[in-house]
Amino acid sequence: MADKNSLKKYEILQPLLLALMVTIGILAGRKIEQSSTPEAKIKTTTTTLSKPNSGFLEEATRFIQARYIDSININDVSEMAISSMLHELDPFSAYLSAQRQLLDSALSIEEAFGISVINHHHTWLIDQVVPGSVAWDMPIAPGDLIVRANDSMTNASILQSWQSPQLKLELKAPDQHNSTLVTLPRSNPTEINTVFPVAILKAGIGYIKIKHFGDHTYDEFITALDTLISKHKVKDLVLDLRDNAGGYIEECTRILNQLFKEKNTLLVATQGRTVRKAEYKTDGRQLFDLEKVCILVNARSASASEVFAGAIQDLDRGIIIGQPTYGKGLVQEQYMLSNGGALRLSVARFYLPSGRNLDLSRSENMISKQYLTKNGRKIARSPNIIPDIIVALDTTLAIPGWLSIKPTITTEIFKLKLDQRSGTFNPKSTNEVENKIIRATGLNINKLNKTQQAFLTEEITQAWYLAGKEYSKWLNQHLLKQPEIQSAISYLK
Repeated sequence: MADKNSLKKYEILQPLLLALMVTIGILAGRKIEQSSTPEAKIKTTTTTLSKPNSGFLEEATRFIQARYIDSININDVSEMAISSMLHELDPFSAYLSAQRQLLDSALSIEEAFGISVINHHHTWLIDQVVPGSVAWDMPIAPGDLIVRANDSMTNASILQSWQSPQLKLELKAPDQHNSTLVTLPRSNPTEINTVFPVAILKAGIGYIKIKHFGDHTYDEFITALDTLISKHKVKDLVLDLRDNAGGYIEECTRILNQLFKEKNTLLVATQGRTVRKAEYKTDGRQLFDLEKVCILVNARSASASEVFAGAIQDLDRGIIIGQPTYGKGLVQEQYMLSNGGALRLSVARFYLPSGRNLDLSRSENMISKQYLTKNGRKIARSPNIIPDIIVALDTTLAIPGWLSIKPTITTEIFKLKLDQRSGTFNPKSTNEVENKIIRATGLNINKLNKTQQAFLTEEITQAWYLAGKEYSKWLNQHLLKQPEIQSAISYLK
């Protein structure tokens, strides 16, 4: 809860919110920048904003600075006011401070350098190495401590290094005295797979996972589908959009188009106050003939991935399996500000073939009307996608202290990998690995329910294989155990 000083500041700023809304045009940069996190986006041209009269805002600011009872940082106060204003518009429009911009870049360096990182106790650790990336064949492993990044050692300075054309890392494995130096060139985004992995679930059933809809996702999808059909005679497809936060709507609809034979079928439309209505329709140029389609979603499936699942559902093209999606049927653009921060604004809405829009901020509109699919099925009244087959929600977050346990698992696994390479640890099964790691975390396994225990086992096993860069082994041994996959196979058979 805010303290009294914060509340007083907010009360003073409240009359200024309208003024700030007008002056955003002054602060906004002239070039629309893409968001650092995957979201539903439309490829746009450069936009310029006019400069309104801001005299009254400057006048009010001078009075606050000159006469307010306490000394204040007017920049901090302005950021607070802008954040409050945007929060009132919708849940997804936001102000991103310069520091937040840097943090976002740190958390999205997978495409740039092929690694993901976590900040644990004010230190940076390697979390994962992306298969097929520039880092995959280098001496980098989950659990490595980042000692230096481009000669920077401080937490804040390391954040700056993610923007560099190349990343020079000094890494130290847990409990090791010697460090390792590696240099990672910044990858062309086209070099990082957004479609991965690809697998055969059963005879005639293929599996493709789309992590997000990037610039080249359509081409990757076509290549993967061609392999599945030409080499493995796949007729049915399971498309995994779990944890897919969105991306380019153009790439999303190009892939959707390949699942329909018909021409001129509406897939999705976008429209906003200043954004002209645009319709994305099928062109009848289907390259492959697929029979049944299953789409997997969860609570972290958002934006463009919801458009994909919603179009499949509305047009009765396939079946949706998993958990209800996030509920973000909005197109956003990001505007850079002169202070290094940015405005992320919702500029348009998506409208699915049935006419529905997925928007948690307008849920009352969604549940007040009954929408129907192409074949006349009633669609669940909800501001998100409700799967046709609902798989029980996992309870992973109920594991006590999970956010602090995960880095410990990563670190302990790397120690065991080092012992394995030195010959001091030769596990005969992943059970030995699991038991050692559980002891290291201090978890009382007897206090976890069966769902939590299964999740913990899966996380440890996956981390073990990833640390050894054995992704295919995890895929082959554990993918089929997932309840969503089992439901999809059952439906397709």
